Amino acid sequence: MCLDPYLLSMPLSTQTKDQILALLATVEVCSLEGSFTGSEKIIAPDVIVFAPGLEHHGREGFSPKPLTFSGMDVKGEGVIAWVSGECTYGGVASRFTAVLRGTGHAWELVQLHIA
Repeated sequence: MCLDPYLLSMPLSTQTKDQILALLATVEVCSLEGSFTGSEKIIAPDVIVFAPGLEHHGREGFSPKPLTFSGMDVKGEGVIAWVSGECTYGGVASRFTAVLRGTGHAWELVQLHIA
């Protein structure tokens, strides 16, 4: 029996999208302040970050250059969400994708790619 993928996926609610955008706003603030101290609630322990001049695995020592997001498009299915858009990374205009995981109580960043 083949299941229709449309029936298996539910679009993210406005509330969920707002939670994800709030998380990314917190990432933005932390990067601008240069400190991710206390970020355990928003950055996954197994986070992977790829950016110009940076490849980082794990939450320890996570400290990207100043980062601002714009023009974000949030999609998702179940406990996985992905975001794409424009960003400024270290003063340079770029594009990004991010993957987030729902933990049941909140969302956490598991992957960030800036190009």
